[in-house]
Amino acid sequence: MPVDPLPEPDNPPPDRVPDELVRMFGRQARQSVRYSRSRRYRVSKQVKRAGVTLHDSELWSVAAQVFFWGVASVAFFGGLVYSVFLWPAVGLALVGTVMLILAISLTVGLKWSRRVRRQPVDEYTGFSL
Repeated sequence: MPVDPLPEPDNPPPDRVPDELVRMFGRQARQSVRYSRSRRYRVSKQVKRAGVTLHDSELWSVAAQVFFWGVASVAFFGGLVYSVFLWPAVGLALVGTVMLILAISLTVGLKWSRRVRRQPVDEYTGFSL
């Protein structure tokens, strides 16, 4: 008789374990059946399953990178806004420079991505200028 790992909440736990199961699986059968049907068991299984994903090193490295770049970008844009507020001419020159660098990087990225799409996969060895 297979044990349902996640029983339906509608079904109440059995009042007693049949004697044949106690004979087959020993004295601990009664306790293990009642425990596996309990809510605490199901919640602990879900917590363990969620904890396994938190041990993934890639998850933590991506989270750290996103956090770092988020803080860096907020600090950078805050500095730009503050420089425009203090020195409008210098601040606007900085904003213009940043926009120019952004436009150049987008243009180069689009050209590289088009080049990569045109090349067959087995001939592509990396970025080449």
